Amino acid sequence: MSLTAPIEKGTELLLTPSQVQENTEMADRLRGTLNAPPHIRNQIQDRPLMVRQLRNLDAALARSMPRAYEGVGKDAASVRERELREYLVNDGMLTQEDMRGAPPGAADRHLSWERRNKTKIVEWKNLKRRLHATECQGGAFENIKDISNIESFRPRGFARSMDSAGAQVVTKAIHLPDHVSPATVLSDQDMADLRAVRPAAAASVGLMDNEQRAEVKAILADLRTAAKAAVAVKAKPRKPLSEETKARLRASLDAGRAKQAEKRAAIRAQTQAA
Repeated sequence: MSLTAPIEKGTELLLTPSQVQENTEMADRLRGTLNAPPHIRNQIQDRPLMVRQLRNLDAALARSMPRAYEGVGKDAASVRERELREYLVNDGMLTQEDMRGAPPGAADRHLSWERRNKTKIVEWKNLKRRLHATECQGGAFENIKDISNIESFRPRGFARSMDSAGAQVVTKAIHLPDHVSPATVLSDQDMADLRAVRPAAAASVGLMDNEQRAEVKAILADLRTAAKAAVAVKAKPRKPLSEETKARLRASLDAGRAKQAEKRAAIRAQTQAA
């Protein structure tokens, strides 16, 4: 694959967004301390050291902070970045499976690929960081951790993989059915209700398949619905008694009391006669 001329030259990596943020914040803190009011500034124990640290941070930011592209430079950088990415993949970049499984020879192939493409990897990373700075131009320098991580385009699958015999990490291919029903889980309340109505079934829940658990859960839901309906019927307010009904009840109670009094009197008379 033919490549266009390099845009980013040199082997020094530009700063990542997180490094730019950290160095800028540290430089601001040092500058604020050095320019603080006398009662704070006079407490600095080693002022020359702090000045050197600030000078080094400013120099690193001036030398290695990614600068935004201007004009057509962004388009050319985008084309070069895409070309480099495709070249690195096609030049023997190991797949994710090879990197995870580490079959015999994988480490040597990976190190050989890195040595062979060292300058291209550095250029790709710098292109990505400058393109990111271009996107953030006029706004906050957004901190994206993996903006220039080569793992983001490492190929997947087994098509380019090495022989996995003797791999340090053995991987398994798991094939799931096209449609998987959601797992049915019995809650603590479900288990308590099941123990109350069918203890044997509660003890064998662990042996049930998903369909059987779903059926049990549906039955328990129906039982709860029926119980709530029964409670609602019992709780239904009764109509007040009419005056006529109250009079009949009072008469019946009085008649009952009179009969009980007659029985007690007869028993007493029999006892005295004896």
